Amino acid sequence: MAPSIRCQTHHFARDIIGRLRYQLTTDLVTNVTDLRLQGSRGVLFKLTDALLGYTVVAKATIRGCVEQLTHEVEVYNHLKPLQGTSVPVCLGLMELIEVFVHGIGRHLSHMMLVSYGGTSLQPLQNKMGPKMILVVGEGLTEKVERATRALRKMGVFHKDLEPRNRWDYSRRKDHRL
Repeated sequence: MAPSIRCQTHHFARDIIGRLRYQLTTDLVTNVTDLRLQGSRGVLFKLTDALLGYTVVAKATIRGCVEQLTHEVEVYNHLKPLQGTSVPVCLGLMELIEVFVHGIGRHLSHMMLVSYGGTSLQPLQNKMGPKMILVVGEGLTEKVERATRALRKMGVFHKDLEPRNRWDYSRRKDHRL
């Protein structure tokens, strides 16, 4: 990537993070969608920048899990050459100005922001089981294997390739983990 494009991308990410950070202090409802996908250390949301309409996925976590989320951002940084193809583009980590309570009392304090462009395969897997392949296409296995090989070439071994961690970009040739 050319230095000027890298610089523009960095400034764009910083601007989006700043706007969303402020936006969340004034409104936790508009432009915020709980994706109802939770892991052991995070909850996923879809956030839309009210000014530009740019939509991202935010993995939110509690203060006690910030170290793990910071590590995840570092892994994304290592995978910069694969961002936008095998993995989403990572915009960075933001500390919320005000902690907010989610669900059964999780006090969310930080969010990692990544590009949005597909839907989780988990709901489809839950609904269809093995027949899921009929909907997403037989090329899914090859796409996952190609993305996994790309990660391994970069020294990253994804240890949780469950459908909740895979996203369907049905109009694209690639598959993101």
